[in-house]
Amino acid sequence: MSVDALVERNRVSKPLKGYAQNTQNVAALKRARDQDLGVHPGQDIEYVVVDDEKSSQNRVALAHEAIETYDDAYYETQLVRAVESVLSPLKWDRTDIRRDLDGTQVRGTTDWT
Repeated sequence: MSVDALVERNRVSKPLKGYAQNTQNVAALKRARDQDLGVHPGQDIEYVVVDDEKSSQNRVALAHEAIETYDDAYYETQLVRAVESVLSPLKWDRTDIRRDLDGTQVRGTTDWT
C-alpha cells in the first residue's frame, strides 16, 4: 500500500501550547515546529503514524517527509473500527471482524441476517 493513502489530515484548533495531551496532532505540531513550519489554529496538519507506541514527535511523520514505514497495527485497528461501525447493526463486533480477517471464523449466508 502506498503511504500516501495513509495520510491523516486534522484541523488544528489551538496553538501548540494550548494542548495538554500528547496526541498524534501534538506530535505532528511539534515536528512542524522543529522544521520551522508555522501551523496555526484553523489550518490542517497532515501526517502518517509511524510508531503510535512512542510518546514523542517520532510517533508521526509529516506528509511531506520521506516516509519509509508506518505503524501497521495502528492502521489495522483504525480499519477494524471503521468496519465495526458498518457491521454493528448485523451484530458483528471487533472480535468477530478480527476472527474473520484471521480466517479463524467461517461465515455462511445465514450469518448475515
